[in-house]
Amino acid sequence: MLRRTAPLLAVALVLAAGLLAGGCTDTEHTVEGVGTVVRTDDGTYVIRAENGTCYAPFSLNDECRVDGTVVYFRGVLPDGGRAPGSSCIPIEIRDIGTYVPPGENATITLEKVWP
Repeated sequence: MLRRTAPLLAVALVLAAGLLAGGCTDTEHTVEGVGTVVRTDDGTYVIRAENGTCYAPFSLNDECRVDGTVVYFRGVLPDGGRAPGSSCIPIEIRDIGTYVPPGENATITLEKVWP
């Protein structure tokens, strides 16, 4: 009986070690949500999420650098805790855009102006 289960046990241990090692190398965590862009006193921009979490983006495109803009964002949190000199969590933005609440009219009607 032991001879038959030993190979299975060895395979299971190798697979478990691989899964554990794979989990240890994962240093990024994806976050997404809705938040408000806020310009701080020192001129930097942060995103205050609806849940109260403050994110400090590494870079923010010019269109989103407007104080009070509500945005949908998705990004990656590198390991390392807080941004230097800030109580906000650093984030590398992967996707960001103006947020339109569900049920709101998200379409723009263009009218042709005749000369």
